[in-house]
Amino acid sequence: MQPFDALTMRAVLAESQPLIINRKVDGVCQFGRDELILSFRAKSGASQFRLSAHPIYGRLSMVRTSTDRKTSGNEMRTSFATILKKALYGATLVGIEQLPGERIVDLIFSCLDEVGRATLKTLSAEIMGRHSNLIFWERSDQKIIAASHLVNSEMSRFRQIQPGLKYARPPGQERPSIFTLKKEEFSQRWSAFELTALDPPASLEDSLEKWLASNYSGLGKNLAGEIIEAVRKDAVGQSRQLMEERLWSCLERIQGDSQFKPAMRSDLSRYTVLDLADEAKASDQWLILPAVNDLVEQFYSAKEAGEVFRQTKERMLKEAQTEIEKLKTRWQAISQGRENGASLEKSKLCGDLILANLHTISSGQLELVCQNIFSEALEEIVIPLNNNLTASQNAQNYYRQFAKVRNRQRTAELAWQDTESRIEKAQEKLKAIETTSDIAGLRALNRGQSGPIPAKIKESPASQKRKKSRLLNVTSSDGWAIYVGRNRQENDLLLSKLSQPRDLWLHVLGHSGSHVLIKTPGSKNEPPQTTIREAAQLAARFSKVTGGAKVRVVYTEVRFVKRAANGKSGMVNYENEKTIEVDTAHPLPKIFKQLFSGRD
Repeated sequence: MQPFDALTMRAVLAESQPLIINRKVDGVCQFGRDELILSFRAKSGASQFRLSAHPIYGRLSMVRTSTDRKTSGNEMRTSFATILKKALYGATLVGIEQLPGERIVDLIFSCLDEVGRATLKTLSAEIMGRHSNLIFWERSDQKIIAASHLVNSEMSRFRQIQPGLKYARPPGQERPSIFTLKKEEFSQRWSAFELTALDPPASLEDSLEKWLASNYSGLGKNLAGEIIEAVRKDAVGQSRQLMEERLWSCLERIQGDSQFKPAMRSDLSRYTVLDLADEAKASDQWLILPAVNDLVEQFYSAKEAGEVFRQTKERMLKEAQTEIEKLKTRWQAISQGRENGASLEKSKLCGDLILANLHTISSGQLELVCQNIFSEALEEIVIPLNNNLTASQNAQNYYRQFAKVRNRQRTAELAWQDTESRIEKAQEKLKAIETTSDIAGLRALNRGQSGPIPAKIKESPASQKRKKSRLLNVTSSDGWAIYVGRNRQENDLLLSKLSQPRDLWLHVLGHSGSHVLIKTPGSKNEPPQTTIREAAQLAARFSKVTGGAKVRVVYTEVRFVKRAANGKSGMVNYENEKTIEVDTAHPLPKIFKQLFSGRD
C-alpha cells in the first residue's frame, strides 16, 4: 500500500490551511489510540481535521462532515484526549508548519494557561510508519505535555517521549532532501551517476530507483516510481543531458508546484497528487478527484474498509471451520456410541423369557437355560441370573436395563440428528461467508448466525438456593421485627450485614438450625418476653428438632456472638447467653403462619 508521504502532506496542508487557520477549536475527539478529530468553528461554518498516527493508515486530512466519521459511541476517553480537550477548547490555531521534506507537521495553538495568560502550545503529528505519534508540547520551554504513545528508555534508547521531558525531533537523515535540493548539487550527483551506474541501458529503471533512494531523502518508493515513469517515456533516443533536464523538471514540480492533480487507480494500488507521468489522463483505470483531501479520505478509507473486511472474513471463516470440525468430532463420537437394536432387544427378550419360565427358576440359581419361544428356530439361550434376587426381580432388572438402553438410544438419536442438522447449517454459513464480498454482508451473517449454543453451566444446589434466598421477616405480636435465616449463607448475612450490637440473637440449643434476630430500635430498649418467646418458637421450628417436642433456645445480644475461627459460614461462638424453653406443639400467632406456608 502507498504510504502517506511528505508531498501528499504538503498538498493536504495547502488545501486545509484556509479552512482551519485562525479558527477556534470547538472540540477534540479521539478514535483509537492514534487518531484525533479536531473540530474548528468560524462564522463561515464548522470544519473538522483528522490527525492519524496509525502505523499503516497514518495521514492528515479534512473530514467534510461528521457522517464521514465513526459514531460518537466509538470515542475513546483517554488521559491524552482529556488533556487536549482541557488545553485546546477555545484555543486558536495560529500556525501550521511542516518540516521541509519530512512527514512531520506542527499545529501551533494560542491558548490560555491556568492564570489566563496567552501561551503557545504545539500538537506535532509525526507520520513515520510504526514510529508514528501525536505529541502535545509547550512552545516556550519545549516540554512534552502528553502524547498518544509514550516511549520510555526500555522501549527506545535514542528517543524517549514522556511528559516533562524536552521535545526533540526524530533523528534526520544525512542525505539531502529532494524538497530543498539545488540544481547545482543535483547536476554534480547526476554526473557521477552517469559515469558509474547508467550502463547498460537496459537497467535504467532499476539504476534510477537505486540512485534516487540512496542519494535523496523525502522520496518514497511510489513517488520515485512516478518520477522514473515520467522520465522513461522520453528516455529512448535521448541524450543524457535531456534525461537530466527531464528528471530535474520533475523534481522542480515536486518542490514548488501547487497545481495538484489528485487521482488514484481504481484497484487502489496507488495514487498521485501531481500526475508527473500524465497517467491519469491517458487511462480509464484512474479516478480523478477534485481535491487532495478527497483523494486521501477516499483512498485510505477504502483501504481501511478493505482491511477490516479481510480480517473479519478470515476470522469468521476460521470460526466457522472450527465449529464444523467440533461438530463433526461430536457427530462421530455420538455415532460410535449409539446402541444397536440387538442389545436393546436382548435385554427385553431376557426379561420376557424369565417371566415365561418363572416356575422353573429356583432360589439362588445363577443362570436360566431355556428355549427362545419368541423365535421360530426355538434355539436354546442362556440367561445370566443374580442369585441374590428372585426370578421376578431378575426379570425386572432386565426390563430396567432395557428401559435404560432405550432411553439412551433415543437421546443419542436426537443428539445425532441435531448435530447433523447443525453441521449442514454451519457448512451453508461457511459457503455464504466465502461468497460474501462486503462487510455489511458479513455483519448480517454474524447477526443471524445460528452458531453453537453455549452450554449452560449447571449450578450447584447451594448456588441455586442462594439465588432464591431472601431473608424471612415477620412482626411479633408486640410490633417487633424478627428475621429468620434458613441456611448458612442467610445466617451469616443476618450477623454480618443486618444486625446491630444490641439486637437479640436466638438459636436452638444443641441442634443445627436457623439463626433468629430480634431488631431492637434503641440501645436501652429490650424486647418483651412475648416477643422473645415467639422468636424462640421460630428458632425451634426452623431447626432439626422433631415437631411437637419441648425445646430449649439460647438467646443473647449480638455483641456477644462471634464467628467461629476457621469455621464454616454461619458457625458462631456465643457467651452471656440465657435460655428459654418452648413447646413446638403450642400454636403460633396467625401472623406467623405465613412463614410456614411456603417453607422449603
